[in-house]
Amino acid sequence: MGADSPLGVPAPADLVADAAAIATRLGLRVDEPVVLKDSLNLLVWLRPSPVVARIHARTALVRSPEAAADSLALASYLADAGLPVSPPADDVDPGPHVGATGRPMTFWRRLDVDETSPDPAEVGRTLRGLHEAMASYEGPLRHVGPVEEIGRLAEILKAQRPDETARILAVLDALELPDLPAQPLHGDAHLGNVVVAAGRLRWLDWEESWRGPIAWDLACLVHRQATFGEGAEEIGRAVAGYGAYDAEAVDAWMPAYALWAAAWGFLGDLDGLDWWIEGARRRLDWAERAVGGGAGA
Repeated sequence: MGADSPLGVPAPADLVADAAAIATRLGLRVDEPVVLKDSLNLLVWLRPSPVVARIHARTALVRSPEAAADSLALASYLADAGLPVSPPADDVDPGPHVGATGRPMTFWRRLDVDETSPDPAEVGRTLRGLHEAMASYEGPLRHVGPVEEIGRLAEILKAQRPDETARILAVLDALELPDLPAQPLHGDAHLGNVVVAAGRLRWLDWEESWRGPIAWDLACLVHRQATFGEGAEEIGRAVAGYGAYDAEAVDAWMPAYALWAAAWGFLGDLDGLDWWIEGARRRLDWAERAVGGGAGA
C-alpha cells in the first residue's frame, strides 16, 4: 500500500489497484493498467480492455458519490441521443463503483484520440447543441455547484493557506451574480475538454456537470482570454461558432469561475500538483481585481 497524500487522498498506486480489482470482478481483463492523467480525478486505462476508469481522487474531498452518478447519467443521456460526448462504458456497468479506497469511480469507453486539434468553431457549435439538448434533461444533478464548492475548498485550505483562504472568502463574499434561469451544464466547458476521436469531436470530463446558468459554461469557454490574455483567436472562433449569448451575464460569472479554478489550484498544490500554483495565484489576483478589491486589486 502506498502512502496517502497530505490531504488524505489515497496513493495513486492504491487507486489503480482498486480500479483494476473492481474491473476484474466485473469481468474485464486488466493486465497492465496505465495512468493517463493525475489531476482532480485519476484517469486509468484498464489495458487491454477498452475502458478508462475515472477515479474521483481529489474531487471526493468536496463531492458526494451521488454527484458522480448524476454526471454519468447525463453523459449517457447525451451519448444515447447521438451527441458528441465521451460515452460511458457500454460493455460493463459504468458505475459509480466504490472499492477499498473509498473513492468512487466511473468507467468510460476508451477513445483513440486523433492528433488533429478540434476546430474551435465546431466546439462552439456543439456546445450550443449540448445546451439545447440538456435543457430537456430531467434527471437529478446533485453537484452542489461551483459557488458552494468554493466554500468547501476554502474550509480545507484554511489550515495550510490561511492568507489565500481569507482572500478567496473575501472575493466569494463580494461576488454579484445575476439571477438567471438554470439548466443542466457541462460545468467546465473549455477548449481543453474537447478532443477529436475517429474523426469526430467529443466533449470530455462531465464530472463538473450541475444546474446553473448557461453563462457559467460560456465563462469556462472564454476564461483563458479574460484572465490570462491567451487564446484570443481560437476562443473568438469558438464564441462565433456558439452564436448569440448574454455577454453581460458571462462577464458577471467570470470572477466566480476564476475563483473556483483558483481554489482548486491551491488545493492541488497542497496535494502534490505544484505546477498548478502559478495559475491559481494569477486567477485569484484577477478575481480580486474583477470584484474591485483585495490585495490583488
